[in-house]
Amino acid sequence: MSASVQHEDWWWLRSKHRTIRYSSADDQRRSFEATTRRDVALSLIAARGCRCFNNEQRGLPDKLTQLDVARSLGCAIPDTLISCDKAEIIAFIQAFGRTIVKPLSISFAPAYGSDDATLISIMANLVTVAEISAASDEQVATFPAIYQAYVEKSYELRVVAFGDACLGFRIDSQASPRSAIDWRRAERLPGIVGREPVPLPPEMQDFTGAFLRRSHLHSGVFDFAVTPDGKTVFFECNPSGQWADLDGTHGSVTRLFADGFESLLSS
Repeated sequence: MSASVQHEDWWWLRSKHRTIRYSSADDQRRSFEATTRRDVALSLIAARGCRCFNNEQRGLPDKLTQLDVARSLGCAIPDTLISCDKAEIIAFIQAFGRTIVKPLSISFAPAYGSDDATLISIMANLVTVAEISAASDEQVATFPAIYQAYVEKSYELRVVAFGDACLGFRIDSQASPRSAIDWRRAERLPGIVGREPVPLPPEMQDFTGAFLRRSHLHSGVFDFAVTPDGKTVFFECNPSGQWADLDGTHGSVTRLFADGFESLLSS
């Protein structure tokens, strides 16, 4: 095998979720080929010392680390517990009332009883003391999850950042009961979840830029809640987050990325 890879090359390997189930031998082959190409690319990047967008080799920051970084930079975060201890979880819910549960990292799973490659997205959900109490100790102890005090929202804010530049989009998640807890449940239903460009204060640009630098990232898609009293609360930053749906007809996010990549390539 031969490959022309130079030290000054830039690579961008976007993380994508794949299921272990396949509907055909061709799907299985394509998945294997994609995994192999990615492994070869990572090896070439390491061997040639190439530059990798969002620093794939360093590993991407997990949700717990993200919360720590956000808090250290002065941004509000939800009261959070990461646990698989039944008594500890029940005590947390009793202390904070309405509580959200969500996975630490993997948010996709193969569909139960399905023979195809369908993925089920595991979203944020409200959880109660009764539900935790009804589960066996073994069921709760099987895996840790993120438990967070529910944040009352006026709306949600998605911020696409590249370096020190960023763009904000208001998501009216509270317009429908279906999207109130996790707006992704209604993102494909037209007219339910709006995404409108909004101006951002200078302190938001300062925060996202500092967060990316601290996390060794070039770009990220940030999710915040804005409370009824105007407080901004950090949820997470997705280094491979989707943004094309925010671009609409104005193309502002595309221009953000184009300008950012142009700056990187000339550095």
